[in-house]
Amino acid sequence: MKKRRTWLIIALFWSGFIFYNSLMPASVSSSQSGLIRDLIYPIITKVGIPIELPDLEFIIRKLAHFFVFFVFSILWFIYFMCSFSSKKTIKHVIGLGLLQAITDETIQLFVDGRSGEVRDALIDFSGVLFGLLFSLIIRLLFKGINTRQLLSKK
Repeated sequence: MKKRRTWLIIALFWSGFIFYNSLMPASVSSSQSGLIRDLIYPIITKVGIPIELPDLEFIIRKLAHFFVFFVFSILWFIYFMCSFSSKKTIKHVIGLGLLQAITDETIQLFVDGRSGEVRDALIDFSGVLFGLLFSLIIRLLFKGINTRQLLSKK
């Protein structure tokens, strides 16, 4: 029970982290992407990949969407597996992931310089689906271990 509570806190924290990033004005969000872009760009050009800075920033921003929802899905999968069957867990993760993606993009409609994009919600949700697939594959690899018992041991 203690591990279940811990996973709930971690998953809720990550969901809050996603919403926190949605509430950042465009100028703050762009400067964060710009920092990563400026770190990666010299490496990419050194290996001979021709890409313009705005294109690289766009890719970084979309990968960030995918990644945070990928992690979101894994965390909620672990939490729900502590209490439910795989089938019920899948339904919960998909439903919660879709709700979070839509809410995330809706929040951005009300933030200075930001916009809610259907494309971003689809990228977010694809992160959820890939995270869920990843979690299921890992679970299958360790099928001999009862995951629910493993996660709920004190």
